[in-house]
Amino acid sequence: MKNKRGIIYKRRQLILEDLRNNHTINVEQLSKQLTVSPVTIRRDLDEFEKGGIIKRFYGGASLIEGSLSEDPFQNDNDTAELNDKDAIAKKAVELVADGDTI
Repeated sequence: MKNKRGIIYKRRQLILEDLRNNHTINVEQLSKQLTVSPVTIRRDLDEFEKGGIIKRFYGGASLIEGSLSEDPFQNDNDTAELNDKDAIAKKAVELVADGDTI
């Protein structure tokens, strides 16, 4: 089942926070903590490894020092997309009056 981007983003932020605090994480523990399957955690770790943030090992991963200086999942396209969505929402509010049904 496809997850919403926000849910994935939030889960990955929690994983990154755990990495910042502990420097090493365990797939099984994270799976239970975040109530997702170990496969889901492994997918997230694959993305972090591709981004050069972690080094994987059997059953977990460790943080590569200095790799979390900035947010790896926030880029300029996401910011521009959010600004566009905000502009659309503001225009839509102007077009809807009290009592209108959408």
